[in-house]
Amino acid sequence: MVQRYTFHYKICIVWWYYLGRMVCQVIHGLLQLSQQYAFECDTFYVDKNARIYHLDIFVDDCDKALNAESLDKMKGYQMGKNIKICEDCEDMLEDYGP
Repeated sequence: MVQRYTFHYKICIVWWYYLGRMVCQVIHGLLQLSQQYAFECDTFYVDKNARIYHLDIFVDDCDKALNAESLDKMKGYQMGKNIKICEDCEDMLEDYGP
């Protein structure tokens, strides 16, 4: 004998599926927002002539930062969108990890 599911049971399954999916999307959005907020609050040294920024923790070890004419200390929200991370700082960040 084949068991038939009621209409109410089918609606509950669909509801829990969408509810679970919405929860996953909210958690993903909050993680993205927290990463963006952390970036905006961090301190960087910006070389405006070269249009690159250096990480605060690696500025003493980076050759490009030591050879730069002038470095401005800025927060992440103060930097423009066209400024990229220094390649040496990015390599050091990958080596040391989070």
